Amino acid sequence: MTLQLGIPVNRDSLEPGDILIFHNPTHTGIYIGDGGFIHCSSRQDRGVVITEITQSNYARKYHSARRIIAEQHCDTHL
Repeated sequence: MTLQLGIPVNRDSLEPGDILIFHNPTHTGIYIGDGGFIHCSSRQDRGVVITEITQSNYARKYHSARRIIAEQHCDTHL
């Protein structure tokens, strides 16, 4: 389902809030900027963690990214 939501994003165009999808489609994370993403660790004792997307296990299993939340513009004319 996640693979069909939002718009695809190139890895070099990631922005905070983009959803990262790994080869195991049940494992996703949220990009937080500066090369990091937040996700639930597959090790039960670690819980939610921040990991670098370049960490070998995740770099190897990276599949794609999606942007779900559209950019919103504020109307400055009051």
